[in-house]
Amino acid sequence: MTSPKVNPTPANSGMHKRCVCAYFDDHEHAKLKATALAIGDSMSAVLRQSFLSGPPITVPQVNRDKWVELARVLDNLNQLTHRVNIGQLPEDLRPTLGDLKVQIHELRSDLTSQKGGSK
Repeated sequence: MTSPKVNPTPANSGMHKRCVCAYFDDHEHAKLKATALAIGDSMSAVLRQSFLSGPPITVPQVNRDKWVELARVLDNLNQLTHRVNIGQLPEDLRPTLGDLKVQIHELRSDLTSQKGGSK
């Protein structure tokens, strides 16, 4: 006879070894669930993060949309940079493309960080 399969849950996967039960009223539960959905994580992860390192940073949807848009622009810049590097575009574009690439990376970082006003 084979032993029953055990579902790979955090409790028996070695990640987390202790379970703590907590009770919430409907409003608190809804708020926790909404926060977890907004940041794309589990409710237990939100609680762990909030307790251990402060509340999670919620990035507004407009920032996420802009981040995706900037990713497309950065892809195009990478293609242009590649062409400069293989000699298909004038050398004088090299410093401009490098500066622009750094600025876009900084902007993307600002959009998804707490200091960028996305708390």
